[in-house]
Formats: sequence, C-alpha cells, structure tokens
Amino acid sequence: MSSGLNIGSLTQNIHGGRGGAGGPSGSGAGGTGGVGEGSYFRFEKVENIFMNDQTHVKVRDWLKPADVSQNQKAAEDRHHTGTGKWFEESREFQQWKSTSSSLLWLHGISGCGKTILSSTIVKKLRDEGETITYFYFDTTNDQKRRLEDLLCTLISRLADSASHASLVLENAWKSHANGAEAPSNQTLLEILLKILSGFATAVFILCDALDESSEVGLVLKGISKIVDAKITNVHIFLTSRTEVTHGRELFHLATAVWLKGTRVNKDIASYVDHILTTQRDFSWSEEINHNVRNSLVNQPDPMSVQVIPSDPPH
Repeated sequence: MSSGLNIGSLTQNIHGGRGGAGGPSGSGAGGTGGVGEGSYFRFEKVENIFMNDQTHVKVRDWLKPADVSQNQKAAEDRHHTGTGKWFEESREFQQWKSTSSSLLWLHGISGCGKTILSSTIVKKLRDEGETITYFYFDTTNDQKRRLEDLLCTLISRLADSASHASLVLENAWKSHANGAEAPSNQTLLEILLKILSGFATAVFILCDALDESSEVGLVLKGISKIVDAKITNVHIFLTSRTEVTHGRELFHLATAVWLKGTRVNKDIASYVDHILTTQRDFSWSEEINHNVRNSLVNQPDPMSVQVIPSDPPH
C-alpha cells in the first residue's frame, strides 16, 4: 500500500504581488511604485490518511497473514471451463448476494469440488469489482489452520481495500506498542468488526474447508460473532465436509446447499468427457469409454438443497 494524500480543502494561490502606490505628485510625475512581493503558494489543508509504506510493512509483519492467493491460483488452474455455472445461477447464490447480512454454507463429501467452486466464486466477485476477503484452511500449511490465521488474513486483505480500514488497523498496531505486543483473538475480532462496519458497500467473506482447521470449534464461534453483529452489507460464504455441520447452531442460521446429485453430475460428466477425449492415456475403445463414463457419472441421488432462513416467514 503506498502512501497518499486526501486533500479535503486545498487552496493554491499563485500570483505576483502588486507594486506599491506611486508617490504624491505636485507639478511633476508621481514617485516610483513599490516592489511587488512576487509569486507564492498557500495550502490551507493537506491531510494524509493512508499509512506510509514503512508502517504498512510493519503492520503486515505484526499480523503475519497467510498467502491464500496461492490456494486461489491452484484452484483456478484446476477449474474446468463451464463447471459450477449452475451454482452461480442458483436461487440460493443469488439470494446470498442480494440479502442483507447473509450466510451461505456449502457442504459435501471430501473431493466433491467445494474448493474449486469457492475459487470460481472468488474470481466472479473479484471480476465484478466487489470488495472481497477470503481464506482457505489447509492441513498442509500450519499458517492456514487456526482462528488467528483466519482473522489476521481477512483483516490484512481488507486493509488494502479502503482508507478507513488502514486507519483502524494502524491504530490497533499503535495501541499494541507499535506491534511489540501480539493481538488476542478477541482483539482481532474487534478489529475485523470495526473495519467491516465502516464499509458503505457490500463486503464478501469466503472461508473454504472449515474441516481442515485445527480449531473448528473456535473458528465457528468466531464466525458466529461476525454473524451476530448483523452488519447489513456483509455476506459470508462457508464450505466444509458435511460432518462438520452436525449439531452446529451456526449451520441452522445459514442457507445450506448440499453439494451432490444431478447438477453436480453434469459438471462431472463435462470433465470426464473432456479427459476421455483429450488425454492420450485414455485412448480406449468407444465401448470402454462409454462404460467408464457411465460408472463415474450416473448417480441416482438428486441434488439435495436445504434452505433454512434465519428469520421464519410471517
């Protein structure tokens, strides 16, 4: 983040001073005029509202956010063109985007495509110019498993989105002995909520693979506090394996989509057809290809979607 200037009221006057009045005249010419003051500048107000580069680096070092962009890139690279479109066009997704203080929870078995679908949503919102912050829990990376990792990363990514977020974060850093003291999870939640409350437009929070967290219970409590704050323009998207949803109060406040069934099978069919027709390793007979496709694609269960509104209809 580079330093910048917000000029609330800037007046710049550039002109030469006028010479003094000529001296009194009797019968002769008047006296010589005075020497002018010359040109000058006047700035009435110049206000710096962004962190300077040095402070920005120190604040990032204080938070130690995870580099989740690598997870996003890897998932985007694995995405097969055209798949997941059904979800973007679904009623549940459209309502999540347009409803105030909304929560959408996508769940399914391991390997059913939740992370790929998350990455397509991140990309879609990013391409639309929306304010987004996201996190990928990852069992292979110790910096992507705890509640602290989640909060620090969400905050850090939002700090680059608006000047008020930078100021909130810089003030928090200063209040912790200029970064010498580590923030607690409670403090990080307070910072995040303060930043989220300062946005006038929609903010989208996406958290993928909750089941890969080493602190699932703490993470869900933290997310519950964000939901309980009922910040109108905040929209939260979660993914997890289905077993994580069992007995969770937060799950029952969400619109929940179970990732299985016929709509998912269309994505599977598209990908299988692509592999069977383009990969030399699968240059089998037409009959074998047909049997392989049927065994992978033909699933009897229809798509199961649970919609549980946070407020009962009147």
